[in-house]
Amino acid sequence: MLADNWTLSDTFDGQTGTPYTEFDCDYAYTVCPRAAFLSSVARHKTRGMVDLSQTYGPNTFSYETLPNFYDQTGTSATGVDTANYNEQVNPNTGTSDTPICTGIHGVGCSFVPGMDGRNLFRGPGYWHENLGIVKDFKVKERYDLQFKGEFINVLNHANTWLNLGGANDVSSYTDVLAYKSGNRNTELSLHLDF
Repeated sequence: MLADNWTLSDTFDGQTGTPYTEFDCDYAYTVCPRAAFLSSVARHKTRGMVDLSQTYGPNTFSYETLPNFYDQTGTSATGVDTANYNEQVNPNTGTSDTPICTGIHGVGCSFVPGMDGRNLFRGPGYWHENLGIVKDFKVKERYDLQFKGEFINVLNHANTWLNLGGANDVSSYTDVLAYKSGNRNTELSLHLDF
């Protein structure tokens, strides 16, 4: 009787990361242009992310390390590291003390060299696996008892996610922050059918 009427089920869910766009609103008067990096952005694989928990709190990591924004040598008149950034340079005037757009609602706007494409960046993927076990017992002719065990995220995999609610404006950040979460949950239940 103990060896009969067992049901085992397994569910695996996985999805690729969500695309996102990085903006730089530092010199934006009316609109935020897309960030324009001249040097490549350091992207971390999920397993190799830099732990920033000491600075930003538990389970916080750097998903992307942005190029150095400021000129550490102080040789730039604007203080901007022009080897990495050029989104602060107005393409019409060639100076960095004016906005990228000359009018409101996008009037007089121009693309700058190196401007990133829309949805160029992609966040981390996501997956988890659930396991279910069911055992049916016959108590009497009219009564059935069912024991059910559900193990959600059975492998206790910690998924990484980005909080991009406004954080994809990179003008105030040196890193794109990522967070890890995901705990195994177990649910046990008994059902009486009559």
